[in-house]
Amino acid sequence: MRYAIISDIHANAHALKRVLDAAKSEGVDKIVCLGDVVGYGQFPAETLRLLKEWQVETIAGNHDDAVSGRSDAKGFSKVAANSVNRHKSELDSSDKKWLGALPYTLELDSGAVCVHGDFTDPPKFFYIEDERDALANFTAFSGNLLFAGHTHSPGLFLTGASGNVYKLPPQDFTIEEGKRYIVNPGSVGYPRDEGKDCVSSFVVYDSTEGTVSFKSVPFVVASVIQQNFAVATFFERVAFPVAVFSTLALIALLAYVGVFLRRNFAPEAYQLQELDSIVVEETAEPFRYAVLAVDANKKRVRANLALKRDSSPVILRFEFLDAGGRTISRQDIPVKSSSKKAYKIPKAAGKVKVEVYRISKRKAPEIKSFSPIVE
Repeated sequence: MRYAIISDIHANAHALKRVLDAAKSEGVDKIVCLGDVVGYGQFPAETLRLLKEWQVETIAGNHDDAVSGRSDAKGFSKVAANSVNRHKSELDSSDKKWLGALPYTLELDSGAVCVHGDFTDPPKFFYIEDERDALANFTAFSGNLLFAGHTHSPGLFLTGASGNVYKLPPQDFTIEEGKRYIVNPGSVGYPRDEGKDCVSSFVVYDSTEGTVSFKSVPFVVASVIQQNFAVATFFERVAFPVAVFSTLALIALLAYVGVFLRRNFAPEAYQLQELDSIVVEETAEPFRYAVLAVDANKKRVRANLALKRDSSPVILRFEFLDAGGRTISRQDIPVKSSSKKAYKIPKAAGKVKVEVYRISKRKAPEIKSFSPIVE
């Protein structure tokens, strides 16, 4: 059987339709979605409708759980949490019920397994970002092929008889005896590969031939103008019956569409965002960091961060880890001058990483003091 494996649509119905058409042209028998149907984008209802019409077999992502009410948006960035609330209000009860009933894992006819985040604890939506994460997942499932999304970055992990794990860029391959694979198809509606061509990506898996092929479709940000939504919404809100104002109306329309595209459909690398909407890129390296041990008596953590006057702002991240070093939750806070606020430490945390990420690529932040403590 030939499968198209897609992931992370994020309510971008336009990109989804292009990928579905591309999958059809590949002659696939079934399409499987690894979750995050909703979140971020402007077309949640249309996205669900397409999935149902095309009979796409879908599993749950963290945004799907948050919108359905099966979980919450704690730990989400502000822009992500806002989109969850927006989608909750836009979707009807039957759509939210559908999202809330999605399974966390799916096994294909060949024994290959599908999950949104990772397989060690699927409802918690951990990331598979590096070789250590991949090793934990190779230990958790017994098969030779795992499909996982969540990071929005296509690629794969490979292990064999030696037990060593290798992280590889997207590349077509044939499954070899004695080798095991974790494959990330990337994102349909929200690609994040900074510095590369902006594409919607997916994979085609032929279970009979034992092959996996990476596919892509151009992600044209401007093409969202083809949707009637932006233009219709504008003229519903702004109507100038006097012809003398037509030029002003055109300028307003262009400004509206430009902001609409940047905020809702462009990948992070192409957005002009407000400070409190900036999301730390998965590949970003911290400008400064500290790792603190946590015991049962420690309830809160403070960064004690102060920037010099006229310094560029930063993103302060608290990443809480369990005893095994796995991420429990993250919290990102924009800082323009200082941060001395205490933040609650989750009960299961054994360590907390306190990291400072630069925002400006041209000007490095100037840190006056940075002395994180747990208390």
